[in-house]
Amino acid sequence: PSPKKCVRTGLRATTWNIAAVNNNPFEYWVTHPDPAYNKLMADVQAFIDAPSEEGDAEVGSIVTDGMVEELLGLMGKAGVSE
Repeated sequence: PSPKKCVRTGLRATTWNIAAVNNNPFEYWVTHPDPAYNKLMADVQAFIDAPSEEGDAEVGSIVTDGMVEELLGLMGKAGVSE
């Protein structure tokens, strides 16, 4: 996909399907003795299998304009440009 440009800030972003969700859980899971890891992975899989409006959130409802401005400022200080 082509990048989209935010008119107000000039921020450019693009996305792609990095998960390639499919029916092969072994592509993403590893054998691990930690029960917390196994619960996390099972919970993530359950959410992917049965998404809900209650569990989903638009990025704009989480990342505020202030956060974007702060990030852009930090990136500028670090010498990161378009």
